[in-house]
Amino acid sequence: MYYIGLDVHKRTISYCVKDGSGTIHAEGTIPATRFDLDRWMKTLPQPWAAAMEATVFTGWIYDHLQPHAAALKVAHPPFDFDLCICHPPVASTKELCSNQLNRRA
Repeated sequence: MYYIGLDVHKRTISYCVKDGSGTIHAEGTIPATRFDLDRWMKTLPQPWAAAMEATVFTGWIYDHLQPHAAALKVAHPPFDFDLCICHPPVASTKELCSNQLNRRA
């Protein structure tokens, strides 16, 4: 299983892909379009699970990724401390990905 942390913004999506041992396999940023998500998903190792923070832009991304993911989670911003405790309070993609790996059980 591969674990992906997504940092969703209006025009871009940053990501971090790790395996079960914590090894980073990929990091980067893609444009926030269905075309670019499709192209990016073709590069992902299988199977994969992802997590992202709930934002005004999360809905269509969730709907687009969900059929392809083994699991897909969305965290409500006030509950982000369940995902990570960091400073500043907004987690980076790498921190989100790392903490999702630690919480996968």
